[in-house]
Amino acid sequence: MKYLIKKGWALEAEDCGSVHLASLAGMDRNDIYFQALYKEPAAIKAVIGTCRFVASSLKEIELINEAAAGNLAPGHLEVIGITVIAEAYDDGTMPGLIQS
Repeated sequence: MKYLIKKGWALEAEDCGSVHLASLAGMDRNDIYFQALYKEPAAIKAVIGTCRFVASSLKEIELINEAAAGNLAPGHLEVIGITVIAEAYDDGTMPGLIQS
């Protein structure tokens, strides 16, 4: 983790434990990415404020913002990255929002 931080690299964390370890090691929350795909609301809520989220659907965006609601000022939303699939690569099985 210290090597990643020293290099200025980001981390894609698979689970809450990885998010917490990266945060404890001193990694900036803007460099820790947590994919919300297939995550339970409790897992999302557990890492609010310690990472950036990546969503693949409108449902995931809603889940993230519901989990963050108590931690943000009224009218504000959590910062979320969105997985976008270029139409040329869409085979109907990839999670994400279609480019068009």
